[in-house]
Amino acid sequence: MLRLKELRLQEKMTQKELAEKIGAAWYNIGDWERGKSEPSIADLIKIADFFDCTVDHLIGREHIPNDLFMLSEDVKKEKSLLLRYRALDEAGKDFVQACVLYASEKQK
Repeated sequence: MLRLKELRLQEKMTQKELAEKIGAAWYNIGDWERGKSEPSIADLIKIADFFDCTVDHLIGREHIPNDLFMLSEDVKKEKSLLLRYRALDEAGKDFVQACVLYASEKQK
């Protein structure tokens, strides 16, 4: 699974700790991270709920609604930025937040 290890490490958790939180066997986490096996749909939902993300995000698939082309240009830009922001690691997110705070202070 594409983002499982990344999300787990961001939370500074071991495979065993994550397994306990979602009710899975500890060795399954390692197998899923290495691509040796895949979690069930029920396990995907548990993992996504635990990390407060979508299953699409968890498996590396970002969903863009079909009606996106009907949205205003500002909303399209915001959605695009949000999808890119969500894909950043913590350092990248911190940098973006600092830039936004700096820009908003400059506008006052």
